[in-house]
Amino acid sequence: DANEVISGIRSLSIRNIALSTDIDYSLFCNLEDLRIGDDTFACLSNLVLSELLFLKHVTIGDNCFNGEMNGKLVFQNLPNLQTISIGMSFTNAKQFTIDCVFFVLF
Repeated sequence: DANEVISGIRSLSIRNIALSTDIDYSLFCNLEDLRIGDDTFACLSNLVLSELLFLKHVTIGDNCFNGEMNGKLVFQNLPNLQTISIGMSFTNAKQFTIDCVFFVLF
């Protein structure tokens, strides 16, 4: 079953893909590491990562999510998130939200 395969993915690396619709990342319920390479999803405007309880690392390269004005970047209820790295992306975003993200500082 395709849903079982998707839900079992722990590491997802996406490169050089142009899509016209947003991806529903909530389907990747066991995702720990998300990497989006340079020039990927350049025409999209929104990235919403929510309720991914195992997500630890998010890396987004340059020239990603630079689509229409009023885009958004949302990190919500990601209790295991440890690192966020974002290159020169989201240039047209108007909303950046980090909510219910728990960081442990050493």
